[in-house]
Amino acid sequence: MPSRSIAATSARSRFEVGLVMLVRLLRARRRVPPLAYFHLATALVSLGFWIGFVAAGPVVLAWIGWAVLNLTNGLGDTLLTKGWRKRNPAAAGNAYLKAATEAVFTTKRPLPLVHGILAGGTYFTALAAALISS
Repeated sequence: MPSRSIAATSARSRFEVGLVMLVRLLRARRRVPPLAYFHLATALVSLGFWIGFVAAGPVVLAWIGWAVLNLTNGLGDTLLTKGWRKRNPAAAGNAYLKAATEAVFTTKRPLPLVHGILAGGTYFTALAAALISS
């Protein structure tokens, strides 16, 4: 089924970009927020369920992987917002909206932008594959 392979490819690509971001932080000897490790762990768990679904076919694995993906995306959004607040401590208003807008409409941080776009692509293709397979 094409939706399974599209979702798997998107998930793998997003994971790879995330790993590049993490390695860059570690190489720069910058402090990595503990939340980033939880984000990584949930991404691995979600990817594991998705690989199990693609390889073996039980639809329940797709739905579990998609449920974990919700947590993964929520943790990523929290990291995005906290990072924006740290860079803009005096700013008022909706921090999530401002952080997301800055990530999309500026080219200052291209890796997080690509990672975020792939997150949305993974989310909706995984949902579509789970729905189609049900």
